[in-house]
Amino acid sequence: MICMSLINIFLLKVRFSWCIVPQFKYKLSIDMAVKIRLARKGAKKTPFYHVVVADVRAPRDGKNITGKPIGRYNPLLAKDDPKRVEFDVEAIKHWISVGAQPTDTVARLLKGAGII
Repeated sequence: MICMSLINIFLLKVRFSWCIVPQFKYKLSIDMAVKIRLARKGAKKTPFYHVVVADVRAPRDGKNITGKPIGRYNPLLAKDDPKRVEFDVEAIKHWISVGAQPTDTVARLLKGAGII
C-alpha cells in the first residue's frame, strides 16, 4: 500500500511516458520539457528580450540551457527595423529538431521571420 502511494506521488509530480524496450516489457522514460522562450532584459520601461532555451520549471529570467541567447527581440524598435528581431537560425532549427517547443510569442516571431 505504501509503495503504491509513493508511485502515485512520483507520477503526479513528474511528466512521464511509457515506452516498450526489447529486453524489458516496459520502461518509464521521463520527458524533459524544454521551451524556447523570451527572457526579459533592460531597464525599467525599456525592455528588450533574449530568446533562450530553458527548462519549463526555471524562472523567466533564470538559468537557461544554452548559456547564451539564441536570438534577440526589441519591441521598442519600429516594426520594419531589421534589428527588431534577430535569430541564430541554425540554433533555433537544432533545438526544434531535438524537441524544444517554442512558446506562443516566440512561435509568432519565428513565423514572422520565416523560420517555421
